[in-house]
Amino acid sequence: MPIKIVLFGPESTGKSTLANELAEAFGTTWSTEYLRKFVDEKIERGIEDTAELVRESEVIKIAREQIKAEEETVNSNEQVVFLDTCIHTNLIYAKHYFGHVPKALQEMAKKARYDFFLLCDTDLPWQADPQRDSEQAQHALFKSMEKYLKDNQLPFCLVQGSGKVRKYNAIKHIIEYFPILLQLLNKNA
Repeated sequence: MPIKIVLFGPESTGKSTLANELAEAFGTTWSTEYLRKFVDEKIERGIEDTAELVRESEVIKIAREQIKAEEETVNSNEQVVFLDTCIHTNLIYAKHYFGHVPKALQEMAKKARYDFFLLCDTDLPWQADPQRDSEQAQHALFKSMEKYLKDNQLPFCLVQGSGKVRKYNAIKHIIEYFPILLQLLNKNA
């Protein structure tokens, strides 16, 4: 079973970019966020009303597909994998946007096991796109996510900086937490 490192944080914090960069640096694979694919497909079908992009009735389907994407990545026989978000994100977003978390989603989150979280700070410039809410929502979600990690005693480090600095800081945290991965990093340098 590989080490599972989650890129965690609200929208527009560079999770996808960083997941790709880290996978490249460590010579491994990463999973994309299922929700982005789900919403992209709706936008392609012409759905523009933000209230219709993700409905409460779709939360469990999205969560199941997120877990499926994670499992496919984990089954890749790599030493470490990077996950662009995780089921805990789905839980926090459900609470934020719908006011509660469905029982089935709570159960999925309880069963999920991740080794480390890189909490991506909101220090990057806000990048608007049709899927994103607002900079205010981003900051509120960041606070909720940081509190969630602390309350659930999940191992994490805050990643800050932009570009190469952000990548360097993430790698530094990973190597501090998993020294064994330094060999893998050096092998792929």
